[in-house]
Amino acid sequence: MNNLFKCLECGKRFEKAQGLIRHVGSVHKLSSKDYYDKYIKTEGEGICSNCGKPTKYISVRKGYVKYCGNKCSHSSEEFRKGVSQQFKGKKIPQEEIDKRAKAYKEKVVRTPEWNHKISEGQKGRVCSKETRRKMRFAKLGKPHKPDSEEARINKSRARVKVIQEGRGLNNWVHGKKGYFYSLVKNQGFIYFESSLEEKALNLLEFLSGFQTFSRCPFSIPYQWNNGSWHHYIPDFFAGSIRGISAVIEVKPKVMFKQDHNPEKFAAARPFCAERGFRFEVWTEDILKPVPKVLPTINKKEIQNGYFINGRI
Repeated sequence: MNNLFKCLECGKRFEKAQGLIRHVGSVHKLSSKDYYDKYIKTEGEGICSNCGKPTKYISVRKGYVKYCGNKCSHSSEEFRKGVSQQFKGKKIPQEEIDKRAKAYKEKVVRTPEWNHKISEGQKGRVCSKETRRKMRFAKLGKPHKPDSEEARINKSRARVKVIQEGRGLNNWVHGKKGYFYSLVKNQGFIYFESSLEEKALNLLEFLSGFQTFSRCPFSIPYQWNNGSWHHYIPDFFAGSIRGISAVIEVKPKVMFKQDHNPEKFAAARPFCAERGFRFEVWTEDILKPVPKVLPTINKKEIQNGYFINGRI
């Protein structure tokens, strides 16, 4: 602190910092900032500790600010700890929340210009599934409650049923879709979602090791890297004559590392092994040589009541 009141250029002492600044400016022709940079500034000072940008100089007594702006200051760990300690154990009363909401509604008038400004600001941003769910409940005026484990299982079972029946999939399935008629083993229709799945059904129809096959009747729980749990439905389930049934996933090799497929496959192998099944992934290397034996039946032909050249 003594250095602030002693001129480090000539050694003269002053009672106040203001006298030192006047002396430095009039005698040594140095600004307050130049004098501070030359004699007092420490290593790393004057640089934002969060983003590395230059910070603002205040005075000889105070030096430089620590952060370049509010954005870096509020995102720092030091600020967050201070705020959390300040509000720890405190809860805003409902009356205060209602008061703030009312004041905001009176302040903001939703004109077309205001709506356009908000939409432009949100353009390109993608909300998470949970955020979209909260927005939907808020629009309906209902309280948002996260799904319980039982509700997730029921949704998974409902989705399995949809896949087995081959309905309602146009919104989330891309590629070739249709119905394969199993004439030899099942004597019924099985829905497929891609050309590779169609070839897999052709192969399953004539492989002697499998007695019957269908869409997979169950889902497999798996975990993302962020810790959240989800359910994965393989493509087909094939019953074997030798007693070891197979759970089959049809997937192109280029998609092995997409859509959380590594996590799905890693969870499927032990899940199937515990139940006496084997888990297999069929790629184009296996399915491309498979010829198309039976014709594909599309939905329109089924609705019209025709199968191949005659009626069903």
